[in-house]
Amino acid sequence: MDFFKNISAAALIIDPEHGNILDANNAALRFYGYSLEEIQSLSIQDINTFPLPKIRAAMQQAKDESRDHFFFKHRLANGESRNVEVFSGPIEYRGRNALYSIIHDISQGVKAEELLNQSEDRYRALVENSDDVISRFDRQLKYLYLNPAGATLTGKRQEEFIGKTQREMGFPDELCDLFEAVMNKAFETGQSSRHEFTMPGIHGPVTLDWLLNPEFASDGSVISVVNHLRDVTAHRQAKQAIEIEQQRAQTYLNIASVMMIAIDCGQTVTLANPKTCEILGYTEDEIVGKKWFDHFIPQNNIKQTQKIFEQLMTGDEKLVEYYTSPIITKTGDERIIEWHNSVIRDESGAVNGVLCSGNDVTDLKKMEAQFNQAQKMEAIGTLVGGIAHDFNNMLAAISGNITLIEMDLDAHPKLAHELSQVNELCFNAADHCCPVKELAARKQA
Repeated sequence: MDFFKNISAAALIIDPEHGNILDANNAALRFYGYSLEEIQSLSIQDINTFPLPKIRAAMQQAKDESRDHFFFKHRLANGESRNVEVFSGPIEYRGRNALYSIIHDISQGVKAEELLNQSEDRYRALVENSDDVISRFDRQLKYLYLNPAGATLTGKRQEEFIGKTQREMGFPDELCDLFEAVMNKAFETGQSSRHEFTMPGIHGPVTLDWLLNPEFASDGSVISVVNHLRDVTAHRQAKQAIEIEQQRAQTYLNIASVMMIAIDCGQTVTLANPKTCEILGYTEDEIVGKKWFDHFIPQNNIKQTQKIFEQLMTGDEKLVEYYTSPIITKTGDERIIEWHNSVIRDESGAVNGVLCSGNDVTDLKKMEAQFNQAQKMEAIGTLVGGIAHDFNNMLAAISGNITLIEMDLDAHPKLAHELSQVNELCFNAADHCCPVKELAARKQA
């Protein structure tokens, strides 16, 4: 009995006639949560949750030795139920016939099996309801399985595929050649792979993303390959449309006659078109990735232009949508640029940069300065010409009066001589006014 009491597995000795528990070892007491006195007051019907007729039938089978292996659900002292595996057979106990039962708790295993079954059910539901085509092939490249999406794509019934190859299903030879080459490689190498191909569909050509996953036997050999096909036709068409738009936008950037630059929130240049490179004198690689204000703005204008940039980063671009500021070229020359700014926003609407188009107005500004200077000179010429004209008129009046006085001074030769000198000075002053008047006349013309 010491052996019975101390074995590690839970064990019970049961009266096969009435089901009374005659004895229990220490492991059984720990498992069920009863004391020896408590468990000996119970019958197996108090522990086994199965219906009484099934319990009695099982005890009879164990007694007759027609069966010794059973699966039950036993109730513990705390009310918890456990799945158990029971090995039971006849034994003589204190001069009477009894059943010796060893109990193993298999609750975790049963739970794991239930979870596995649930997982398989969920996986099956996912596969059956997936929009992707999922299929399974044996080493002869024959269909073992095809989900409904595959049948829908080809316009055929699922059962038509099982046990047949793609050639037997009438797929194009070119497609079958590709399929066989890729599948045979998967069986040989045991490696997953990904491919893309186009095949005929009900409504026209269909582009598919193709993923292969080998399945292995216990000896490590590949026994089948699962194929996962996803229709990426719309995605590819959208991608092509985006690429066309990107190419068109790049063409616009390349031929644009104005500077085009993009600056991120860290003040780093992320885009520079050819015109920008031409004006600055740098290559694109020398511009992109550089801090705009540190490398391309004159030192005395950095604070002012940074302030404008900060205003743009608040999202209120109307305040500084247009402005003029200088840039500094690779040779150190300054160019005057008229900027038009637009903020760049991310998907959430937050500002993450600025797109600027700039027109080089340096030569225009010089021409404006020259024009303004010419206008100033014209105004000065007009003013001086008017003054010279008026001064000349006054000199003419003075000279005329002197001539009249000289005619009455025959008796005063000395005074007449002095007046003659004054008159000569008037004529000389008038001669000096003539060039000024001619210059003013040319300016007005």
